[in-house]
Amino acid sequence: MIRTVAFDSGGTRCTARLYRPAEDGARPGVVMGHGFTGTQDQLAAYARAFADRGLAVLTFDYRHFGDSGGEPRQVVDVAEQLEDWRAAVKAARSLPEIDPQAVSLWGSSFSGGHVLRLAAEDPRIRAVVAQVPEFGMGSGSIREEIRAKRQRKGVPLRTIARAGVRLMGAAVRDEVRARRGRPPYYLPVFAPPGGVGAVIDPDHHRFLARAAGTGPTWRNEFAARLFLHPPKYLEGTAERVAAPLLVCVAEHDTETNARAAADIARTAPRGEVLSYPVGHFDIYEDPWQQRMIEDQAGFLHRHLWTSTEVDEH
Repeated sequence: MIRTVAFDSGGTRCTARLYRPAEDGARPGVVMGHGFTGTQDQLAAYARAFADRGLAVLTFDYRHFGDSGGEPRQVVDVAEQLEDWRAAVKAARSLPEIDPQAVSLWGSSFSGGHVLRLAAEDPRIRAVVAQVPEFGMGSGSIREEIRAKRQRKGVPLRTIARAGVRLMGAAVRDEVRARRGRPPYYLPVFAPPGGVGAVIDPDHHRFLARAAGTGPTWRNEFAARLFLHPPKYLEGTAERVAAPLLVCVAEHDTETNARAAADIARTAPRGEVLSYPVGHFDIYEDPWQQRMIEDQAGFLHRHLWTSTEVDEH
């Protein structure tokens, strides 16, 4: 069963969907946020699978994306997205279908870093899943991603360097436009080698088709200013996450630093790491998506239900 709900974040209406199992009453809940420029439509397969396993799931669109409000469109703002997450968790705890004492967080890629920060600040969170997370780990992470792009995708260093220079130029241009109150300067999310975009990859056509096919409100563009304000990992964040933490990494990831993400996860008091022999975007397609769903559902089931509830379920 699915119904549309909404909540306010920073004076903007955010649209959400509640996926609930057939059973009546409050259930353990999962709040799910999409990565980077994604939309909640692209989380439907996960949300339905978790609901089929007895969880109540709340997905939502950030401000500036999907069905949520916010102008201009397609602006990725880390501070705003964290505020949207806090508002979504508050909304989830207010819903009669969700047990407010059994709320967990699920994030993927860009939002994988968000859920780690949120869990570190909210001791009521019961469990956390971060899938191929972008923790925002700085220059070391960038070097690792460049190395992976060269070795695993065959993209020449010259091509990567040229794209990097053009990306920063676009970011400055967009920042200037924003300060003058002008519309954003957009870049594509997916672009071929030799082009300029957030994801420069020989397989960009496949990634683009999948994103468009699963997200009817998704757009292949974003405001370039993000590159001047990237997410940053604050040392000691994982150590402050008291809830059980599952980090799923893709061994052949060329978009995030899988090795550093796994190292960070292991510093959490109750951190677990699962590794898969695939690339960053392969995890959104079967058979790997289904395998991850099963692993994540098992993790959530172990940590969200009390022993009595497990027996009843």
